[in-house]
Amino acid sequence: MKFTKEFEETQTETIKVITQILTTASGSLATRMSIPISLRSNWPSLVLWIIKLFASALSPLLVLIGALSVFAGLTTGSVSISLIGMYDVLFFTHIYRVTRLGIEK
Repeated sequence: MKFTKEFEETQTETIKVITQILTTASGSLATRMSIPISLRSNWPSLVLWIIKLFASALSPLLVLIGALSVFAGLTTGSVSISLIGMYDVLFFTHIYRVTRLGIEK
């Protein structure tokens, strides 16, 4: 009986650590996608323009990744994951609103 309880606790901790690693990786990648959007592009910077276009097009998905990061950070008790997720949600919600403003009118 004691062996089973220790095994369950170890298994729970392993799942928690794996969730934290995956969430940190996806949240950090989404945060890194926000860096080129903030940069000013000088003509002719086709590569930077393409990266900005790609990040703007993926903004709804990146908002969802941020929301899942916040949820995973709160459930696992990790403040840093929650903060990364909150930044992603706020930043990419703003980008979504700005880039879709002309389409909705």
